[in-house]
Amino acid sequence: MADSIKYAFYVLFHPFDGFWDLKHEKKGTSRAAVLFLGCWFLTNVLSKIGTGFLFNTDFDVPLNIFREFRSVFFLFLLFCVGNWSVTTLMDGKGKFSDIVQVYGYASLPMSLLGLVNLLLSHFLTTTGIVYYSMVTALSWIWFAVLLFIGIMSVHDYSFIKTVGTLILTLAAMLIMIFIAMVFYNIFSILLSFVLSAYKEISIRI
Repeated sequence: MADSIKYAFYVLFHPFDGFWDLKHEKKGTSRAAVLFLGCWFLTNVLSKIGTGFLFNTDFDVPLNIFREFRSVFFLFLLFCVGNWSVTTLMDGKGKFSDIVQVYGYASLPMSLLGLVNLLLSHFLTTTGIVYYSMVTALSWIWFAVLLFIGIMSVHDYSFIKTVGTLILTLAAMLIMIFIAMVFYNIFSILLSFVLSAYKEISIRI
């Protein structure tokens, strides 16, 4: 486990070799990937409650742990299921566990640079907001580049096929969200009907 965690820092700066070895040399683990996602979640929570006043746009909004958890793990689950569904139909070489590892290891910059921003927010003035924004943008770009290279490596895809696969993955994620919303609405209506019927029967009895 410790070696899998340390190896993530090699992946950060050598993504092509790093993700290849994650799959073929088994240098990464799904447990470490989930741990990195947990770090991202904790970083988001710390940022909500600990970011300097000048940079904290949510300073007057109560912390919603569930929302922070959902923003990390729900997106992660959607991507992994969506990508696995698409790549299974497009001769992808990667397994579901490979996709989990790619996403988890690629998320490490979100934690590291998120902590950098947390510290900067207590030293920068309003004129330094450009640096704060640059670090935020860099974290997302780094994450996206690592994710792209990781998906391309584990599935043994070309650049163009990876782009197409990720577009289809996004479409699959949107479809899953739509289906989940439909089922949620149906369940809510059904539950409301059952409760109303129960109350009506209780009154009559």
